[in-house]
Amino acid sequence: MKKIISLIVVALLLSVFCIAQTNERKDYTVWNLDDNLNPKMIFSSANVRSGAGTNYPVIDSLRMGDTITVRSKTDKLLTLKNIVAPWVEIQYKKEGIQRQGYLWSGLMAMGFATDRNATYMFGIDRIIADEDLRTEYYAGNVFDIALKVIKNGALLTQKNWDVADDESMMYVELKLLGDTKLEGVKQVARIMTSGEACGIPTNYYYAGYTGTDLLDLPSKTSVGDADAYWRVETILFPSEKGGKEGKLIRITEESTMIKEGSATTEPKYKTTYKTESYVWNGKKAIKE
Repeated sequence: MKKIISLIVVALLLSVFCIAQTNERKDYTVWNLDDNLNPKMIFSSANVRSGAGTNYPVIDSLRMGDTITVRSKTDKLLTLKNIVAPWVEIQYKKEGIQRQGYLWSGLMAMGFATDRNATYMFGIDRIIADEDLRTEYYAGNVFDIALKVIKNGALLTQKNWDVADDESMMYVELKLLGDTKLEGVKQVARIMTSGEACGIPTNYYYAGYTGTDLLDLPSKTSVGDADAYWRVETILFPSEKGGKEGKLIRITEESTMIKEGSATTEPKYKTTYKTESYVWNGKKAIKE
């Protein structure tokens, strides 16, 4: 009984809400553009303008890693690199002076985290329109997302991933996992992308920072369709319970309802487990 309840809770968390999918462009929702948001700049330079639009003069510039405060979001949209995003009114401090102006929000990081050695940021580099992926319900956009490591405003290294389903870019998160006991890796960064419709996967992308480079690590995906089906993947690092020295382990739990429940009976599920092991050679993970 406890296991069934646990599985149902997992499925609900994966599905969130079963809403109709749409091909309406809502790229900017991933920035969570609330007032008093304090994002960082992710591109090498960002122009600050006197008004919300490219027709207004440039009054200042910001560099990668600079932090701003979003005072308000405007209804003025701009499309660059196929990214649709609004202009925002901002406030920031430069050379000890409090300043304000307007910035295109597509230049902002969607998330960032800092450890002792560097700042990690991620955002959208560009969006690629793929006509082969376009349907009645999907816009067919491929999000080229970038994880960048910076220090004192300088880019140290970056890594990119393609997210081929724009319904999986409704919610995003960056988390630093710390020292996971992988040889040569000082920090592991994890990017999560997710959606809110039935059957939309939650994707997790991992990269290990060596102090100079970002190395690719195995990814994982979780997906569910209400309480009828779900698949949950787990990545175990050497530092975690159940982990093994010099290896990364992916565990997949897949459950399918084989009999619906009733007012007096619980539903029945068929659950299978799969384990994949990767040997870490200090540079890459090699599947056994």
